[in-house]
Amino acid sequence: MNIPNFKTEDDRREYFAIYNRHLDMYARLFENTIKRLFGPDYKADTVTAPSLETVDSITRSLMYDVERKFCEDKPDYKAENDDIFLSTFNVEKIVKQVMEDLNSDSGSNPA
Repeated sequence: MNIPNFKTEDDRREYFAIYNRHLDMYARLFENTIKRLFGPDYKADTVTAPSLETVDSITRSLMYDVERKFCEDKPDYKAENDDIFLSTFNVEKIVKQVMEDLNSDSGSNPA
């Protein structure tokens, strides 16, 4: 996704206001993840790059899981495109099903 070519200054401000709200929320969640994993007194600036990647992955996974659970419990928050995002579990399940289908079709597909 790219930053759009804004038609008005109000559109640009609105876009970056949304961005800043999301950044603030992500930063808080990321910091909470670090504190829970490494302890409340751990300094975030001492986390190594590989650990930062792991914390980022954990934070994003938690955000996804929380959003999905929240929307399942409160259907009026569910968006039309909620099902386009795949969890690791769903991807594994889909890949297994495709592999089973391919194995069961071996030799019977004329293409």
